Amino acid sequence: MHSPFFFGVEFTLVVELRLLAIYLVWTMFWDFLWFILNPYYGWEKFTPKAVWWVGEEPWLLNKLPVKYFVQIGISIFLIVLAI
Repeated sequence: MHSPFFFGVEFTLVVELRLLAIYLVWTMFWDFLWFILNPYYGWEKFTPKAVWWVGEEPWLLNKLPVKYFVQIGISIFLIVLAI
């Protein structure tokens, strides 16, 4: 995520906050899509019981880990902070 700095983008706090926000959203989608697109899991098996290593954390409506929403919230906060 920090590769833009190697290609001439000047390091500033605003750019850093934006990159961190993008990273948080990107890792959340990466994690989610890994389960959904994986033939072994899919949407039906994406549950706290089947995904036991994430299942210990709270889930919303038994379908999405709360940490996804926390990551989105932190990302929005970082973007607002960067404005």
